[in-house]
Amino acid sequence: MIELHFKYDFNTFGAKPKRDIEKIDQVKIQFYGVSDHTVELVISCPDESTADKVKYFFAVAYEILPKKITKN
Repeated sequence: MIELHFKYDFNTFGAKPKRDIEKIDQVKIQFYGVSDHTVELVISCPDESTADKVKYFFAVAYEILPKKITKN
């Protein structure tokens, strides 16, 4: 299991990244929180291939890179 931690500005993207992630099979949102217009989003992926696809999607669609990656 791989966790990807993202942070981004809510005023810029709103909840769109979260809604897009919810559409991807095998990916689960572990945490979603908004504080002072900053969104913290933690996503759980079953393997590295899926994690790479999510990272690529975020980089292309939103120009957001993960702040932290953990492997469990």
